[in-house]
Amino acid sequence: MSHVLVFQRALVSEAPLLTKLAFASKSHWPYPVAQLKRWAPALEVTPLEMAGCPTVIARSGDTVVGFYQLRSGVEGIMRLEHFWLLSAFMGRGFGRAMLANAAGRAGDLGAERLSIESDPYAEAFYLACGAVRVGEVPAPIEGADDRVLPVLELPLPLPETS
Repeated sequence: MSHVLVFQRALVSEAPLLTKLAFASKSHWPYPVAQLKRWAPALEVTPLEMAGCPTVIARSGDTVVGFYQLRSGVEGIMRLEHFWLLSAFMGRGFGRAMLANAAGRAGDLGAERLSIESDPYAEAFYLACGAVRVGEVPAPIEGADDRVLPVLELPLPLPETS
């Protein structure tokens, strides 16, 4: 990774920026524009949800390159609600750094596992980072009635890497 990421709690005023970033990140995958537009409400980051869930931005220099949001789940498990990275930063170690930061924060909040409902295209990334597939949920879209979202769990704390 050639640039250092700085992590900080997102400001409620950054909700529109984070919504745009989520949409741009989702657009990286080969989904039709019409489908992306249908997902727009799910990609919206609202001040209300930011107030209730830790939302953390990742900056490289002056640029917000990604963000994630954690939500309390059942005892010992936190959910990774949003995890978005601009496509120009994918495949360069930034996603791993963001996930490690999210896992560390979840662990600090008492979680033993991080639950992830992944886009099918992102599953390989999470598996490479140590997550395990524990199930799936139906998520059909036009032209793919059998589409599912992998449900993954990442044990915490993450092992130290050198």
